[in-house]
Amino acid sequence: MFYLDRPSSVSTVKRPYPTVPPDLDKLLRAIGDSCSGVIYDDDSQIIRMLAWKTYADARETGAFVRVNELSQFDNEAFQSFDFLDLPE
Repeated sequence: MFYLDRPSSVSTVKRPYPTVPPDLDKLLRAIGDSCSGVIYDDDSQIIRMLAWKTYADARETGAFVRVNELSQFDNEAFQSFDFLDLPE
């Protein structure tokens, strides 16, 4: 989850979601590349990503990233998103 600054000229009514750059795929690519050689050998090992971007109206800007080893979950657990334990 990426938390972005809302420009002061953009109201929550005018643009409730950040439908402008940076593109979500580019943010994901940056995370994947930056974790290569640190968390995993290569970002080609990533098999699933769930991501979105939102305005950081009530929190600091930044990113929430959670990495799980596939062996920690059986296939049934991966069919839902209950394992994510996302921040409020």
